[in-house]
Amino acid sequence: MRYSLLLLILVCFGCQTKHDVPHTIELHNDWQFKKITDSIWNPAIVPGNVHSDLLENNLIENPFIGNNEQDIQWISETDWEYKTTFSVDKKTLGKKNIELNFEGLDTYASVFLNDSLILKSNNAFREFEVDVKSLLKNENELRIVLENTTKYEEQEKAQLNYTLPEGNRIFTRKAQFQYGWDWGPKLNTSGIWRPIKLVAWYDFKIEDIYINQIELNDSVAKFKVDLNSGKEVKNNLTFDIYVNSSLNTTYSKQGKSEINFQIRNPKRWWPNNLGEPYLYDIKVIVRDNKRIVDSISKKIGLRTIELVTEKDSIGESFYFKVNDVPIYAKGANYIPQNSLQNKVTDAHYEKLLDDTVAANMNMLRVWGGGIYENDIFYDLCDEKGILVW
Repeated sequence: MRYSLLLLILVCFGCQTKHDVPHTIELHNDWQFKKITDSIWNPAIVPGNVHSDLLENNLIENPFIGNNEQDIQWISETDWEYKTTFSVDKKTLGKKNIELNFEGLDTYASVFLNDSLILKSNNAFREFEVDVKSLLKNENELRIVLENTTKYEEQEKAQLNYTLPEGNRIFTRKAQFQYGWDWGPKLNTSGIWRPIKLVAWYDFKIEDIYINQIELNDSVAKFKVDLNSGKEVKNNLTFDIYVNSSLNTTYSKQGKSEINFQIRNPKRWWPNNLGEPYLYDIKVIVRDNKRIVDSISKKIGLRTIELVTEKDSIGESFYFKVNDVPIYAKGANYIPQNSLQNKVTDAHYEKLLDDTVAANMNMLRVWGGGIYENDIFYDLCDEKGILVW
């Protein structure tokens, strides 16, 4: 009897292990960098950029003091290399799927894992997911070569028989303010500006969630949830939707999932000074035979918004209605908070959005020459009642 019980425990433990939730490791430790032509490596901070790393290693003067900006333009004309080593345990190596996710490489990057080229990037705004299952070992080296933008920009320009305004910046998909703007210095940097993550899982992983509000009135709010898992799911899964920690509905579906749910007597989200910017906590838990295989949470505000353009005596109106109430838009143009994005912390976002509320604003326009902002910016805008243009 004792041996049977032990066998049962081992079998159940094996089942639970097989259905572990996706495991994520952020590769932010032990990075080094150098000029591609140098032999000496220096410590680097990832996520970050080459200007910050040079500054941290006392290899350049502070670019924000005096005319120091002019003395470091050589940085953007130089090719750079970053590297790190990392370990992967046996359990992770045994999982069916393993990816390296690159959330932001600035910009022309060649990525090598254990000396194999796995990615070439030419867009600082894109995320890349690379299957590395066959290349991973217990001990690994990740190396990234970053070429300066000039070569590629000159190649593109040579194909034109006319001249475009704004110089070379228009040929490269990266933050345009790095080439210099009226409000900031010319610090055309490169680097690993957003995290690199190793993600391992067995059969199912949530890639993203989109909660589409299809109806909203005083009695009910109706939604369709698009849950992107990246791959067609063959086995039958159960999807539990929780609203503010209470189970709302359960679905059992096979394949890519579109799930419907409702909220009775919904509480609406309002812009700053017009009401409470109320947010619902939505959580989706995915189960395979009652075992949790993944979950995702999201906060949403329930509101309608309409741009009103009606003919009048002088032309046409242009204003917004939120929840059928006309609003007077009060706000500002939002630019990146620092020329070096890695210097912007969560506390900076919190302070800026608190100041926005204190100034009685209800809308921010995200300037087009910057970045696709971090999620925390949009989350705080939602939380504090700030509309985003």
